[in-house]
Amino acid sequence: MTTESGIKYFENREEWRRWLTDNFDTAREIWFVFPHKSSGKKSIVYNDAVEEALCFDWIDSTIRPLDAEHKIQRFTPRNPKSPYSQANKERLKWLMDNGMIHPKFEEKIQKVLSVPFVFPDDIIDRLKEDRTV
Repeated sequence: MTTESGIKYFENREEWRRWLTDNFDTAREIWFVFPHKSSGKKSIVYNDAVEEALCFDWIDSTIRPLDAEHKIQRFTPRNPKSPYSQANKERLKWLMDNGMIHPKFEEKIQKVLSVPFVFPDDIIDRLKEDRTV
């Protein structure tokens, strides 16, 4: 992997996917620029950025202000030991069903999706105690 990082702005999902296709296996990170809505600048929406990252086994993390009109968010390759959130598993299922996962990661994602979701006991207990929760 390279040690270089950069700050990049993508107007749309296609530009982001193209960057990931070219760099997912060599880049260590990227700081993704998101303009504030009040700036009026066109940009990819956050959920689309996360979905595309997941297709290449990347994940979003730290958010920082860049300037008065922009914030930046760090995207990196996933740590192989990190668990997937249920929200990302739901995204991955949709991405897999729509043929968007990079072929290198299809088998891994199929294994992740084969594990059924189980509600944690503390949540189940709380629901049993108070059905209005």
